[in-house]
Amino acid sequence: MNNSAGHTDVRKADKDSLIFREGDRGSGEMYLILLGDVAVYYGEDQIPINLGKGDFIGETAVFLDTPYLYTAYAVTDVLLLALNKQSVMSFFGEQPGATFMLISSLCYRAEKASPALTFPYASFFENQLGEMNLKRQAVYSGGTDTQPGGSSRRSGSGTAAPAGAAVSRTGAKQNAGTGKKAEPKNAAGVSGGEKVKAGPARAYEAAQKPELRNEKTPEVSIFPEGHGSYTLPIDNSNTALLFDKTFTCPICGKSFRSLSVRTSKLVAESTDSDMRVHYKDIEPMYYDVTTCPSCYYTALVDSFTEGSANKAQFEAKMKEYRNGLKLKFNRDRDTDAVFKGYYLALLCVPICFRSNSAVAAKLWLKLSRLYSDCGDEKMSGVAAEHSLEEYLNTYTKQIVTDSQGHQICVMLGELYIKKGDYKDARQYFFKVISDRSAAPVLKKHAENRIEDIKDISG
Repeated sequence: MNNSAGHTDVRKADKDSLIFREGDRGSGEMYLILLGDVAVYYGEDQIPINLGKGDFIGETAVFLDTPYLYTAYAVTDVLLLALNKQSVMSFFGEQPGATFMLISSLCYRAEKASPALTFPYASFFENQLGEMNLKRQAVYSGGTDTQPGGSSRRSGSGTAAPAGAAVSRTGAKQNAGTGKKAEPKNAAGVSGGEKVKAGPARAYEAAQKPELRNEKTPEVSIFPEGHGSYTLPIDNSNTALLFDKTFTCPICGKSFRSLSVRTSKLVAESTDSDMRVHYKDIEPMYYDVTTCPSCYYTALVDSFTEGSANKAQFEAKMKEYRNGLKLKFNRDRDTDAVFKGYYLALLCVPICFRSNSAVAAKLWLKLSRLYSDCGDEKMSGVAAEHSLEEYLNTYTKQIVTDSQGHQICVMLGELYIKKGDYKDARQYFFKVISDRSAAPVLKKHAENRIEDIKDISG
């Protein structure tokens, strides 16, 4: 586009920086991406859509005079052309091709995003159409609207949808100027019991959203029998220890951001007898697993990029959960989301990781500790049994280095203690002590645990 910068200024956004956040009004500007990649995240589900050169973002701030409907991050270093209300008309007038690019960008996002995300636009246009219909009815009376040229169009009731109703992000209508909820309306937005055809956006909304069909679709359960309702002290607002990290999914190739721990900022406060470290002001296990919002591939953060799978096999495995499992991402993460993440990761292990026993062992061990933190020692024991089994498979059936073998032996000893099997626990601790190449810290730990076993077993 020629002379585009003459309409306003060009901005630079550094890689991984926030461009604007959902709900912010900002400076009333929209942006044309001149260079680089941007990821936008809609709503609570944080579904990422990747945009690039020629795409527009933040258009609602200019055209609808509303806060931004999504959050935008720079995936790479980005150059943006900023447009405001004063400059946008002349820009599109002089750059007619940009109009097509804007419509293409909106259509692409509407296709990629959840149907519900298009409703702020749909509601806006419905209101404009409602105003037009009211004006037309002032000229044309009766149930039939005579069109220029002699054609006619009859509505279901002869009544136009009322205009001026504000629509919230959740789709609940409010009376303009009062902020109060409007009286119940049917699918076309008409008060009372009048029956009229719904517009395409409303019909699609009703078809896609069970609550509008007066149906309740039960959520798919991923939890095993015995899993209860828990509350962990999760604080997602700790910006000193948490940040939004960009990941690229190795399965679907989509980029997204997930809340991650600043490991360099961790301060250890204590260490349990089983070598679990407790840190000041945060529990890293709440964030050790991350999920791709697009395909639901889930894995431990430190091995996330190592996963690979046959896409057809993966799709078949995860389809039920993508369609029926509700997840909360990033700063909406809660206790339920933490546990769901671990169980999704366990589902992915057999089809995405070659050394699946070692990965599964870590996941079950962390789950055991999480259950223990929640006070559910029964489920903690169940998870520990699974971890023990996977560690044994790793130690006996997979090739591991000497160093890895020593660490596994220590974990096996700890898990056997938890199980109450002190004989086997002692056996694996002796393996560490008797190997000259074992790290001194592991040897010392194994020696201390053997003394603990003597005290416990008498």
